[in-house]
Amino acid sequence: MRRVEGGLALFFIVIVWLIVAAYGIWHYAYLETAPPVFDALSYVHKAQSFWAAVTKGLPFNPFDLAPQIRPFGTVFFTHPFGFSTDFHQFFFLTNFLPALLLAIAMVIAAGSLRNLDHGQRITLTIVLLCMTSMPAYFQFASSGDNRFMGTWGFVDILFGAISALACAFTVTAMRGRYLFWSALSALCAIFAILIKPAGLAVMAIVAGTWAGLTFSQWHSKSLELRTALRAGAAFLLLFAITGLILHRSKYFSHENYAYGISSMELLHAGQQSFPTGMAILEKLRVSIGLPVFILWILCLGFAVRARLWMSTFCSLLIFFGGCYIWLVRTNLNHVRYFFPFGIMAVVVVFPALIQSVRGWSYKRLALLSALTLPTLAIAILLLVPQPPERGQFLLGINLLANKNADAVKQANALVDELASEPARLSIIYYVGGTPKINAFEGVMDWNRELGFRGGNSNPALPIDWVRPAAYRLDELLRARFIVFEPVADAQRVLDTEHVVETYWAEQTLVRSWLTTLKPADGVRVIEDGGTRVLEVVNRFALNQAGVELTRGRKLRGVFVLGFHPMTGIPVRNAAALSGNLLTKPIDLSVDGSTVARALAVTHEQTAVGSIYHIVIEQLVVLPANEDGNWHVFLHVLDKNGKIIKDGYQIYISDAASSTTALQYDISIPKQASSAPAFVAFGVFNPRPAGKSQSFISSGGDWSGRRNIVALPTGTAQ
Repeated sequence: MRRVEGGLALFFIVIVWLIVAAYGIWHYAYLETAPPVFDALSYVHKAQSFWAAVTKGLPFNPFDLAPQIRPFGTVFFTHPFGFSTDFHQFFFLTNFLPALLLAIAMVIAAGSLRNLDHGQRITLTIVLLCMTSMPAYFQFASSGDNRFMGTWGFVDILFGAISALACAFTVTAMRGRYLFWSALSALCAIFAILIKPAGLAVMAIVAGTWAGLTFSQWHSKSLELRTALRAGAAFLLLFAITGLILHRSKYFSHENYAYGISSMELLHAGQQSFPTGMAILEKLRVSIGLPVFILWILCLGFAVRARLWMSTFCSLLIFFGGCYIWLVRTNLNHVRYFFPFGIMAVVVVFPALIQSVRGWSYKRLALLSALTLPTLAIAILLLVPQPPERGQFLLGINLLANKNADAVKQANALVDELASEPARLSIIYYVGGTPKINAFEGVMDWNRELGFRGGNSNPALPIDWVRPAAYRLDELLRARFIVFEPVADAQRVLDTEHVVETYWAEQTLVRSWLTTLKPADGVRVIEDGGTRVLEVVNRFALNQAGVELTRGRKLRGVFVLGFHPMTGIPVRNAAALSGNLLTKPIDLSVDGSTVARALAVTHEQTAVGSIYHIVIEQLVVLPANEDGNWHVFLHVLDKNGKIIKDGYQIYISDAASSTTALQYDISIPKQASSAPAFVAFGVFNPRPAGKSQSFISSGGDWSGRRNIVALPTGTAQ
């Protein structure tokens, strides 16, 4: 009886902690006025699409709902009872539910509670407190730097909890009811891919861990080969069905795959050198936390002591496999890519710790309980009205909330202005990923993505995860509004910064330039305060100001290629441009009506690649498409017509002129692949996922959507 009462008392401690954590997360979530942005918003959009399809009562493929780059599994956790425009609920669920799921995973991995002695239950309580108080669960509004793992609405911690649950089912299968727990493990691993595409890696890890532990059980005569083969066949069948469904879905389309690979390459390109050991440890501190890292080392040690070689090997493979994806495939600041692997590695060897502490003295248990001191400190900070920032930093948490209310207010004012002109679509260029700018964009994108009033805008940013990050003057010129945070000493920056060698330095330079612009430079201020909103009223004046900015400065090649001025070419002279590859002008049409004419395509070689100049005369104003921005695109083709490389620039479709054509400059970096033989170009609108891409017809190949032009023999890239 005492044993039961003691066990209940220990779990009462865990319940109290979870109540405090839930209260704290709920409190800060409901203080926030800035809606989700970027990845977080895409999961809300998926929930809206999912429940809208359910409401219709007709069969549908959830993978093909917009946005197709996001799976639908998150819906059951973020909007379980239907779609809601109350994003506070979304914030709460994405931060608290993972802790609850991870606690369940650890209890399952520990084994039957009835068979645990008092010391083992104390150990389980300690582990539950540590695992449910990882810093990643308590990082709220953006802090403006890369000190922390994430912010509101990121589903990496949910992804980690589901992955850990799959591993818990795997280790539990080795203790009894083998087929039942193995099937649950496979299903849970499959569900991970419904959370994030990285679930493919989780499926492989779970299958590999299950196979390794199963072999170990069979080798020790604890499992019949026949039973193992039956479970293996079930694993294979479930995974094969999943693979077939994914292969036929737009979620795993070639476009989404290419986008994912491109994103990872660009993330890794931002890491100049391999990080130091202390830098890596610091990122572990603000993600899984040092107590969990120490727990993993302890579990590994006890697994080795108990000669659980397969469990040890699997745990090490998972941990360092996660490190590879994190540090080699992305970069140090994106520790969220490692997070799921870190907690899966703990789960696999956790049973070794539980078995090894049987009979431990209270002195040893008291020493182990020191790992829960950060949990106690976090509980205190969650309950005090104004938690000290120094204390938050030491614990790796970030309890900021509603720190950008001024930017949210400004954004809502712009929403009202756009709502007064619902038929007019405006491009908004966001400069600098500061918390205020992100909050501003969050408001605008919330209304745009979810179809609310004032949502008639399209965003433009220097980072698109397809091209190298850079500010591009033509995209600033195309925008109606430019949003940025002014620089206090802007003129000093412009006067002294003549060598600008990094993207971040370029960002400061561009913000300083925008801060100093006057009405004579083609802009007017419509909002000022936490952020400044400029309206572009004269593109040619702003274009000239951009030319002056680059004069006399040493800049990165990608910046120079991107921040080139808008070039006007007299229509009467365009066809006679030196090196023109077109034998005659090409009409560009929409619904049978000619709206523009391609007059020339020229090519020049640079030290870093090639620049292709496409000259287009705009005959009539082509309104911006409500689904996205029009772009001029270019494909470099080999002799077999295969695309070697491509590029694009925003198309200025409302600059109709009878005398001046615009030149679009598309930069293509050097490639070590096949020699180019042709180029193909056209005008298209990417449009959001779930809708067909739209093209301005030009009468060439691709059903009239692009024109192919032969390059001179011997052209280099």
